[in-house]
Amino acid sequence: MNYLFYDLECASFAGGGKICEFGYVLTDGSFRLLEKANLLINPGIGPGEWDWYALKKVLTHSRPEYEAQKKFPHYADKIRALFEGAVAVGHTIDGDAQYLLDECARYGVKAWDYRYVDIRAVDVALAPGEGRALSKIAEACGCPAEVYHDALADAETGLAVCSRWTAESGETPEAFFGRFPSACGIVTDSRIFLVRGGRMLERGVLTPERHNEMRGANKKIFRLFCSKYHPKKPARILKGKRIFLDPAYTQGHYRESLALARRIADFGGKIAMSAAHFDEYVFCFQPPELSANEEGNLPAMREFSAFLREIGLDQADLSLLPAPDLSFLNRYATILSEEEIMSFLKNKKVI
Repeated sequence: MNYLFYDLECASFAGGGKICEFGYVLTDGSFRLLEKANLLINPGIGPGEWDWYALKKVLTHSRPEYEAQKKFPHYADKIRALFEGAVAVGHTIDGDAQYLLDECARYGVKAWDYRYVDIRAVDVALAPGEGRALSKIAEACGCPAEVYHDALADAETGLAVCSRWTAESGETPEAFFGRFPSACGIVTDSRIFLVRGGRMLERGVLTPERHNEMRGANKKIFRLFCSKYHPKKPARILKGKRIFLDPAYTQGHYRESLALARRIADFGGKIAMSAAHFDEYVFCFQPPELSANEEGNLPAMREFSAFLREIGLDQADLSLLPAPDLSFLNRYATILSEEEIMSFLKNKKVI
């Protein structure tokens, strides 16, 4: 069995990740190097579709360098071969697995099956908390990298961290990873299955037509939470802004939308429930055509990944945020039935 440490960089996240780097380090079962490279990829998007922040602040190559490369289908067979007989390992790899599925769906490429281990989830098990960035884990392990957000450099850092962990535990990689079932995932039949809290959860390809989860009791709970959750000392980053989240996202991401609503409130903002009463429209797939709001002002539009960065998140972070505690909603039983609240509390881990 081999181990494939890999990391992706994306040029845009609108409508799914548009991959521009696939960096990898392939090792044998004892972490001995077999092969490594950073595949630069043309993300196949127009000049106006690039994520400005990623291009200026994150990516380590220029736009012309990426655009001069072949598109994802050219590399698909090479990438698929790397996964054969290997367990994939990466930091917040749930998100990277999703982006690979997004690209396969976009280009009509057949996705491949594999197992993976999430470095961040292992770190949470070893040092309980919300999970640390790869740079912080590497520093704590005494193996900091000189470069981050270069896909190959991040893959190499992931290998260095796991090598340190296994050396300190005195275990083989297989035995070490076997101790953390909640850090594992499986990709099969274009679906992602995660083990979280002792339960198997399912994720799938991100599309605008994804099944609507924001209805019935879920919709009631979401609206009630947004209107009744008030942090004692919110930050002032959003300063009272009314944020309207793109229904194309919320309808397919109920749990994440709840976590995001709490985050927005913690940063001083609030969720707008009506498309006529908001200050900022956060769009996920296509920017909408907006008219002036009730105050006569034209609301601002923000691309989803850019908005997440403003509140200290990326899409992988968002998928890992715990669902908020909803037990305080019991006091509003006249608005929401006890059966509806208890049903959600019992199943709140569903993605």
